[in-house]
Amino acid sequence: MATECRDVSAKDFLEAAEFLAGGYDIGQPWTLSARDPETRLFKGDLATRQLSCGLRLSTCDITALFDSVYTAEVPRSLFIALAIDGDPADYAFGSGRGLPLRQGGAIRVSAADTMTMVGRYREGQRFKSLVILADPATLQDEQLAEKVDARLTSTAWEALQFLPRALCLTGDMWRRDTSDCVSALLLESCALEMLARSLQAAPMQAVKQAVPISRKDRERMSLVHDALTSAPDHPHRLCELARNAGVSVTSLKTKFSAVFGQTVFAVLRDIRLERARKGLEDEGWTVSQAAYYSGFRHVSNFSAAFRRKYSISPSKVRRP
Repeated sequence: MATECRDVSAKDFLEAAEFLAGGYDIGQPWTLSARDPETRLFKGDLATRQLSCGLRLSTCDITALFDSVYTAEVPRSLFIALAIDGDPADYAFGSGRGLPLRQGGAIRVSAADTMTMVGRYREGQRFKSLVILADPATLQDEQLAEKVDARLTSTAWEALQFLPRALCLTGDMWRRDTSDCVSALLLESCALEMLARSLQAAPMQAVKQAVPISRKDRERMSLVHDALTSAPDHPHRLCELARNAGVSVTSLKTKFSAVFGQTVFAVLRDIRLERARKGLEDEGWTVSQAAYYSGFRHVSNFSAAFRRKYSISPSKVRRP
């Protein structure tokens, strides 16, 4: 899967953010000069790709036409953002401080739960970057998925400096033409090496803190859990769940994990997989039906998550 565009509109930019964030809670880009989704926000190139190994990749070389701010809900994942050229960019994660990304630098983020990221662009600012996102639920290699998952026990982020090898990798990964198998293989091998080197680096210092839980908190989190259980195929968003429970998104993310020992979307994934398993076993669903009826957007992601949880391919599950 690959998408590319020139002269990036607000819609293009939002779709690219949604692709990287797996379709979770994405905020519209609020611009000071334009709010129409078709209005050009940037000039330049923006491309996204889903690699066969399960990694998601985004490359951009853009110049801002307006001052703009955008918000994205980053899913539970490990991702690396590298600034190859251009002006410094500022990012903020959760309620924490901003983290500048300057030419020749990188940000490594370990998101143990869905996390808010805010980015800001100034008119005339040029930014050439590459982002690699590793979501354990979409990685095809089970051992690699377990390695990534083990790094997501707490939320943390830090700024890094490029090593010479990383510069070589980004140069190779910037190649646009992946229509032939050799170029596609090179792109995938570079992305996997970048991820491997990130996994070899020392774990980051966690920024998570203990969360006090009251009786009322537990009742509200139970309401959220009930909503997930009663409608697992619904495209749940944190903002919607938080609003119905009468809490903020930040409070929902921290207190739900404290009550149930898992993030909202980890619980939802398990609920969806259990529904899919029962549908395959008891109702004779096909794999595609099981993915659709249980709320998965992509059959390949569903199959990988199913194998990881039950140690069997969903196509092997038979109705008695």
